[in-house]
Amino acid sequence: MCARRSSRGRVVVRAAVCAALTASALGVGIARAGSADPVSRVKAFRVSSVGSAEMVAAVDSRRGFVYVAGADDNSRIAVVNERTGAVHLIKAGSAASSVAVSLRTGDAYIPDGDAGAVTVMKGDRVLGTVKTGAGSYPDSVAVNQSTGRAYVIDEAGPVLFELSGTAIRRRIPLPGAGSAQVAVDSVNGLVYVLDYGGDAVYVLKGATVVGDLTVGRSPSDIAIDNTTGLAYVVNQDSDNVSVISADGKRVIATVQVGGAPQFDAANPKTGDIYVANQGSNSVSVLKRTSVVATVAFPTKPKVDTPYLPSVDPSNGIVAVSTAAGFGVLRDTRLIATRPLSGTTGIDATDISVDRVSRRLFLTLSDGELLELQGPAAPRIDVSAPRSGGRYLLDSALLASYHCVAGVNNRVTRCDGTVHDGHPLFTGRVGQHTFTVHAHSAYGSPVTRTVTYRVIR
Repeated sequence: MCARRSSRGRVVVRAAVCAALTASALGVGIARAGSADPVSRVKAFRVSSVGSAEMVAAVDSRRGFVYVAGADDNSRIAVVNERTGAVHLIKAGSAASSVAVSLRTGDAYIPDGDAGAVTVMKGDRVLGTVKTGAGSYPDSVAVNQSTGRAYVIDEAGPVLFELSGTAIRRRIPLPGAGSAQVAVDSVNGLVYVLDYGGDAVYVLKGATVVGDLTVGRSPSDIAIDNTTGLAYVVNQDSDNVSVISADGKRVIATVQVGGAPQFDAANPKTGDIYVANQGSNSVSVLKRTSVVATVAFPTKPKVDTPYLPSVDPSNGIVAVSTAAGFGVLRDTRLIATRPLSGTTGIDATDISVDRVSRRLFLTLSDGELLELQGPAAPRIDVSAPRSGGRYLLDSALLASYHCVAGVNNRVTRCDGTVHDGHPLFTGRVGQHTFTVHAHSAYGSPVTRTVTYRVIR
């Protein structure tokens, strides 16, 4: 997702005015890095007849719902059912421009600054509306995926609301003149609040501010490494990233990245941090406090000016929308690019990943939601030995297996502890294992282990 400025003049949500991607351009083929394209278009949903440059999306990957806020001139929420393709448009205020989903409870939280309220939904049902008080302006929202609780910034306060379903659990005053964005460390329970105008980040544990930290100029985004607990703050006017300690009490490093960095994303499995550098046409890859790679985005084909990264941790794929197209990284390598076919003035306003279906969802300012299929992991089929099979001592048993490529992917290696068609060990009574590893062009290796028993 991307950051945007609200009418109140602060960066408030990771969304909007990001990349000029058109629906027709996304229908063309990707420049290949192998024999299969890592991303293909599945379908397009019309989520608004009007469209908006403020559209943002969030995915409930466990239940198969996509929530799009900011549709129809910010007056309605679009809920797309991935399984059926049905689109439900639900009235949710005049300034619904942020959305976050609890994967634990299925509750979706949509702040509406003009109404001074937060709409809580589950699927296409509105569970209730939480009033945040007269004069309030709730805007940015994040969810603790361990507890299911939501945190909403009232930037008029500034105040942080902690919600559980449709109930306000706590109202926490914040330092500074105004806060713009919130992020949650679901592992350590810390809440990070970004103060764009004050060049500061406030870190809370419960209702206590444990860190009041000065960062670089114009902080625009926060990503959290769940493997270490470190938080990474992008400072767009300093061309660097501030790294905050796992306890949230100090800035432990300042890492120089590319020009005009805008937004970042974390791979929760590897700990890699991806920073999109708008000014230098590159993505910086950080591990802990060091830049381990700088990935350049080419101008021919024209897919330069990267804006917003989105990570699928299961396969290491990072999708990055740009001002002139779309790029796909695997770990630290640019594996495919998709340039625009022309300039139409339609903006890509957000990008989200469904980590179960491997689908990418791209919102466009003309009112469309594009569903794209990312690379699927290969499948390993083992015919022999059978899982749980029983075989006589010293009997002849030949390994039989093969690896099947996933959608938008190809198998590069398929290796078993015994080669296909070669004898398996049956020379000792007891339990034995047989393992196959499948390597693919796009994504991490897949492993399958079969247990069998040798009997007399």
